[in-house]
Amino acid sequence: AVRRPPAALRAATVHHRGGDALVDGGARQAYGSSAAGEVREWFLPWLEAQVARLSVPARLGMPPFATGRRELHLTVHLPGGHFQPHVDAGPRSPTRHLTFVYYFHRQPRRFTGGELLLYDGNDGMPPPHAAALTRLEPAHNSLVLFPSDCLHAVAPVSGDGADPLDGRWTVNGWFHLAGQGEGGP
Repeated sequence: AVRRPPAALRAATVHHRGGDALVDGGARQAYGSSAAGEVREWFLPWLEAQVARLSVPARLGMPPFATGRRELHLTVHLPGGHFQPHVDAGPRSPTRHLTFVYYFHRQPRRFTGGELLLYDGNDGMPPPHAAALTRLEPAHNSLVLFPSDCLHAVAPVSGDGADPLDGRWTVNGWFHLAGQGEGGP
């Protein structure tokens, strides 16, 4: 889906408490691609098979859960891209339960940075008060899953290329809990 120049890229938005979705370059600098629909039909069945095969909820210390709606986005972080610490589940999206991030990019990699930062033991406190941090490289053809209420961030991306295909690409999204006000798949 991204072997050719990507379909219209649009600035990614954030939701601030009590507000609508808006572009806020201080909190998040990334772009979404309208090609997500092309990826969805083959990616979600593959992902669901991996989650089941690897017993992901149990390995993450989560009880088994029935999956409701599944959200999927195709996102790229270009030089200067980042996402400040946040959680994916909250008042605007209370049924998001399991977050997934699948990384892919051109080989050799044409950017640096862009690590996924997972904060542990933060007791609701944002960095720098978070007790521990796990830094995960955005390795090509890798998948990361974590509970949607986990505080996390994307470290700044650096690079020389102006070509969007040289960026830090992800297929990312969420499995929602079933039966809690969310629609089907």
